[in-house]
Amino acid sequence: MYFDVTPLFDDKLDAYMISNSPNNLGENVGRITWDNALEAATDYPLVNDQNRDEVIQVLKGYGAWEEGDLLQWNNQSLSALVWQFAASDFREHWEPLFDGDCFEEDTQPAESMIHHDHGKFYFYFGT
Repeated sequence: MYFDVTPLFDDKLDAYMISNSPNNLGENVGRITWDNALEAATDYPLVNDQNRDEVIQVLKGYGAWEEGDLLQWNNQSLSALVWQFAASDFREHWEPLFDGDCFEEDTQPAESMIHHDHGKFYFYFGT
């Protein structure tokens, strides 16, 4: 499934505050990034009742969460986790290539992000 993650590209969200490491943000990185991901999920919700089950199945496939636990999460928490996945991909694959409104022509961004001509960026979340 694809999620509109344009806010990462138009500076409405800071990927480095949604996904990062202790080396950059210190020992409270987990709390800092999770709180920011929850805020992103409030401002830009990704998970809703229509895609919730599919998101849970993808997360379950990672093996880090039990389905029963995921079923108890609300849509905001699930959205926050998807935002963390998207921010991580953005930081690793896109941000180094993205400079304002242009891309370097000879680079290959992450396959999980798709840029559409109408100015939207989409993140593929699935297996």
